Amino acid sequence: MSRLGIPSAAKSAFDALVLGSSEWFNWINVANEFQNVLKDKIPWDSLDKSGTDLIQRRLNSASPANQLLFNSFYVTMVAGFEGYLRETIKDLASKISSANRKFEDISVTLQRLHIRESAKLLRRIDSPPDYLNLNENELCRRLGTCVPGVKKVELNAEALAEIEGILKLENFLERASALGKPVSWGYLIKQQGVKDALYLKKENAKAVEKALQDELVSIARYRNRIAHLGGSAADVTSQIVSDHKMLLVSLVNAIEAA
Repeated sequence: MSRLGIPSAAKSAFDALVLGSSEWFNWINVANEFQNVLKDKIPWDSLDKSGTDLIQRRLNSASPANQLLFNSFYVTMVAGFEGYLRETIKDLASKISSANRKFEDISVTLQRLHIRESAKLLRRIDSPPDYLNLNENELCRRLGTCVPGVKKVELNAEALAEIEGILKLENFLERASALGKPVSWGYLIKQQGVKDALYLKKENAKAVEKALQDELVSIARYRNRIAHLGGSAADVTSQIVSDHKMLLVSLVNAIEAA
């Protein structure tokens, strides 16, 4: 988590991803405008054959459809948000592990979460998720520290960060709360950045919460359609990319500051 205004590594990574994608998006659009401005001012007489051929190929090439750009940016952005959420959980779990807490100092909720989620990951030891590098020996060792009488509990951060439906936030909020981070729906919907991203001003808390949850469901649906349909998915528009980028950035900022 951030300390003294310094963003966490997870937030810095997400911010860099969004910025980099936005810069590429803008660069491509400006490149097309740049070409249109210069194409009538090219000094053809001063160019050799290779230069002339290069410019002709560029001028004769058709601009690709923006849909591929929208889809690529959207999937990458959403994956970056999910990555931020997982890294946040890992960070919280790692801080507890390094705090020399006794088993009795760990809440019953977190004790059970640690055991259950570690067991789930161990059941997948023969076919683990591609993005995880599992060490079954370390998983078992840390699981063995979560028993009465142990003076230093070490949590399996990777197991706790494996959250079903993480994008819709419900399970993430419960996991973060168990790990001691005070973030909830009530907290999120009070943040001005979140309300601005939802284009809501004076609506009551219940309406803001429903709007936020509905929008997260929509984000998951758009992402899934792109993942399964590829180039055939044409639902995401420039406005949707912009609106959902603003919402995800606002959520990361809110979670970071909790």
